[in-house]
Amino acid sequence: MLRLGACMCIQTVSADGSGSSGFSRKPGLSAFVDYDCALAGTKPGAVVDWNSVFQGVRASLAAPNPVNSNFSFPEELGFLVLEQVPGSQSVAALAECPLGVLYLLILHFYSVGRGDIDDHVREASQIQSLLTTYPTYVLALTRWPVFPALAHFSQFYHTNDEAALCDGVAGVTNWGPCRLLGMEWIEQYYMEDNPDRNSTLDALLVDSLDCSDDIMQSAQTLSRARDECPLGHLFYTATGLIMAAGAGRFTDDLPPYGKVVDQAIRALPFHVVSLSPWPIWHVLCIFADMNKGAWFWGGDRKYMRLFSDWNLRNDELSPLASPDNIFLSPKWREEVSKKVDFLVQMDHESYVETLHVEARRREDRWGPLRPIVRSLIDAAQAVASALEWQGLPRRMAYVVLLYKEAWAYLLERMVQHMSRLHVKYPLLVIAIGEDAADVCRKQAFANAPGASLQVICWVPDTMSQVHRFTCIHGLLHLGIDVLYTDMDTFWLRDPTQRIFSSAADWDAVFARHADADCINIGVFYLRASGTLALWMSQFMAWYHDHPFEIDQRGLHIFLGLPAENMKISYSPKDLVRIRGTVLDDTNEVVIGRVRWMGALPKMLIFHWCHEPIETKEGELNAAYDASDSLEPHNLPVSLALAVVSNANSGTPWAPVLKLRHIFDAYRTEAPILRTPCW
Repeated sequence: MLRLGACMCIQTVSADGSGSSGFSRKPGLSAFVDYDCALAGTKPGAVVDWNSVFQGVRASLAAPNPVNSNFSFPEELGFLVLEQVPGSQSVAALAECPLGVLYLLILHFYSVGRGDIDDHVREASQIQSLLTTYPTYVLALTRWPVFPALAHFSQFYHTNDEAALCDGVAGVTNWGPCRLLGMEWIEQYYMEDNPDRNSTLDALLVDSLDCSDDIMQSAQTLSRARDECPLGHLFYTATGLIMAAGAGRFTDDLPPYGKVVDQAIRALPFHVVSLSPWPIWHVLCIFADMNKGAWFWGGDRKYMRLFSDWNLRNDELSPLASPDNIFLSPKWREEVSKKVDFLVQMDHESYVETLHVEARRREDRWGPLRPIVRSLIDAAQAVASALEWQGLPRRMAYVVLLYKEAWAYLLERMVQHMSRLHVKYPLLVIAIGEDAADVCRKQAFANAPGASLQVICWVPDTMSQVHRFTCIHGLLHLGIDVLYTDMDTFWLRDPTQRIFSSAADWDAVFARHADADCINIGVFYLRASGTLALWMSQFMAWYHDHPFEIDQRGLHIFLGLPAENMKISYSPKDLVRIRGTVLDDTNEVVIGRVRWMGALPKMLIFHWCHEPIETKEGELNAAYDASDSLEPHNLPVSLALAVVSNANSGTPWAPVLKLRHIFDAYRTEAPILRTPCW
C-alpha cells in the first residue's frame, strides 16, 4: 500500500477533518454536474442522443485492456467535432456534452489523419483546453473513456528520446530504473492470464513507491523532480493519485496529488505525454476503471457508482424548487429552506394539496416533470395520505432499499413482521430492478389503504444503490422525516418511539459501530427541516462529485461527530451545521459481528451488517421464522426471546429458542473496545 504520509508536506489538514483545506472544485464548475451527459437529452433541442453515442463507445471496449480495444473514429459523428463555428452543431455539442466531445476529438485527432494542418492544430488546442478544464479525477471517472483512448494511442514502448527518458538523471531519484519499474508495472497489469500477476504487481508496486516517496518528500523535492524529469514527475504523482483514491482510507491525500497532477497536465501538451516513454495515460487508465470494474479493479458494480447512475439533473434535486436558481446558490438555499420549513408545518390534507399545486405550477412554467421527479412527489403524497388515515400528525416514513432479485422474497417477510409489531408509519421501499419492483407492488396491493402497514414503492430507472440517497434527499426536501433501515436488520420491537425520544434534540441520529468511533448507515433517523435539507444537498453534491469516496465516511464527517483518524477529501468549506448524534450501539441498535452486551428485552434492532451473505440470510430467515411461529399466539417476539429457555422440536417455541441461540452467540460479557475508524 502506498506510503501516503510523504505527501503531507504539500497539504494542510483543516479543522473539520477534511484534510483538504484550500482544495475545492475548479472555478466555474457547478455541483452535481452531469459529466456523463446521460440526461443531456432530457432538455429540448439536444444535438444528439448521447446515450446512444455512448452505447457505441461501450461496444468498442470489449477487449480486456485499452491497448487492444477499438478506438476508431465513428465517421457518422463527425458533425459533433468538425466545423467549430458559431451556430454549428459541433459548438452546440461542446456546450451540451464537453467530455463526450473531448473523447471524440481524441479519436479524430489520432485516427483520422492530419488533413488540414490548421484543423489539426485547432483540435490539439481544443483537446488540451478541455483536459485542463476539469479535475483529473473527473476526466478519469466519467463514463467517457478519455484516458483509455489516450492510453491506446500512446507510444511509450517505441520512444527513445533521451530528454524524455531521463535515464541519465539521478537527482531526487534515479529516474532510469524508476521508468523501467513503471513500464513493467503497467505491462503486468495487462497480463490478466498470468497466474503470478498479483504477487508480481505487489512486488513491483513496493519498488515503484520508493520512487514516489523520493519525489514527495517535501515541496522542494517535488519542485526539483518537476524540473529534472517532468514526465517522470507526472507519472509518479499520477500513481500516488490513484493509490490515494483506491485505498479508501487515504482519500484526504487525494487533493494534493490531484492538484499536482492537474498542474502537470496543464503544463505538458497531451501529445508530448502520449509520445513519451512514460506510461502516464496507462496509469490514469487504471484510475478510470476504479468506478467501472471493467478491467483492473473488478468488484460488484453494486458498490461502484457513475455520474450517470443518479438519473437526476441538479435542477431536479429539490422537486419543487425553481430551476432558475442554481443548485446550492444563495438564492436556491433561501428558497429551499423556506419551502421545506413551510411544508413541515402543514397538516396532511393541506400538504397533499400544496404538493399538487406546486408541482402543477412548476410544470406550467418549466415543462413536464420527468418520471423520477414526479414519482418522488407521488410517494410523498402517498405517505401523507397514509398518515392521515392513521391519525398520526408527524410526517414520517420508514424507508428500506431492496436491491434486485436476491433478497426480494424477504420483503414479504419483513412486511408481515412489521405488521405484527403494529408499527403505524408507512414503509417506503426503494425498489431497484424489476424483480424488486414486482415484489414491492405485490406488497403494496396486499397492504392497501386500511391495512395496519401501508407499503409504498419508489422505483428509479437506473440500477444503483445511490438511489437510497436520491429518495431520502427528495423526501427531506418534501418535508418528510425518514427512519431508514437496511434489509439485513431485524426489529425485535417497534423502535419508533425510542428513536423519536433519542432524537428529541437532534436533527440526525445514526447507528454506530460499538467497537469503533464511526457511524453505521444501516439504521438512521433524519428530521426534515430547511436546515437539514440543505445539509443533505451538500452531502449529495459531495458524494456525486467524488465517486472514489465512501458514503458512510462522508456522512460521519458531515455530521461533525468526533473521529480520531477519519478524514475525507473536498469537504465543503461552507458546510451547513446540524445537530447529529448516535444511538445506543451496545444494546439497543447492535451489529452482530461487533458483539453486544446488556439484556435482550432492551434490544430494538439487530443488524447483521458485514456477516457473510450466507450467514446473514440464514439467520435473518430464522428470525422471521420465530416471528411467524408466534403469530397465532399473539406473543411479541421480544418477550418470547427474553423468557425462552427450552423448547421441544416442532413447537412454536423451537424457532424462538433457535433465534435466542443466534443472538446469544453474538453476545459478550467483556467490555467492547472502541478503536479508531479509518
